[in-house]
Amino acid sequence: MEKSAHIIICDSSFCPTIINHCLLCYLSISLQAQQILDTAGAKCHSYLSELVKISISETTEDVDEYSEISDIYDIPVVSCKWVTLSHKCSKLLPEKAFPPEQSQNKLLRGVVCCTSHIGKSDSDSLWAMITFFGGKASRCITEETTHLFCISDTGSKFAKCLEMPSMKLVTPDWLIECI
Repeated sequence: MEKSAHIIICDSSFCPTIINHCLLCYLSISLQAQQILDTAGAKCHSYLSELVKISISETTEDVDEYSEISDIYDIPVVSCKWVTLSHKCSKLLPEKAFPPEQSQNKLLRGVVCCTSHIGKSDSDSLWAMITFFGGKASRCITEETTHLFCISDTGSKFAKCLEMPSMKLVTPDWLIECI
C-alpha cells in the first residue's frame, strides 16, 4: 500500500546521525519505508515548504510534483531504498546513490546481475554500481538474471549460465567499461 503527498517530521531515533526534527516529504512510498518512518515517530503534514530537507518517492511519474520538489525547492529526491538501507546501516547514506525510478536515462535498466567466484568486497562494489545505474543484483541465478559476473570458468553458476542462452557472461571489467 502506498501513501501520497505528505511531509513528515522525523526525530533523531530514525538514524543516530539525523538532525532532530528534519522535515521530509514523501510522494509515494513502500509500506516497509512507511513502517520505519512511523516507528521513528514521524509526524505528517499536508504542505511542501522550504523547510523540507529531503523527498522520498519511488518514481518520477508525477513530473510536475517531482519538478517542483527538485527544481523549485532544490530538495533531493530519493527512493524508499534510501530509507530502508539508511535505517539498516544506522546512518544516512548518500542521497545521490538512491534516485527514484525513472522511465529513461538508466544505463542498466532491465539488467539483473549475479556474481560467481568474486570476493565479497568486489561483489559489494559491483552491487553498488549496478543498483546506482538502475540495474538489480541477485545472489542466485533466476529466470530473470541477464548477466553473470565471473572471473573463473568453474562452478554451478557458470554451468547454469551456459545452459541459459539469453544470459550474458561478463567480467567485472565489462561493467567498469560500460559506465
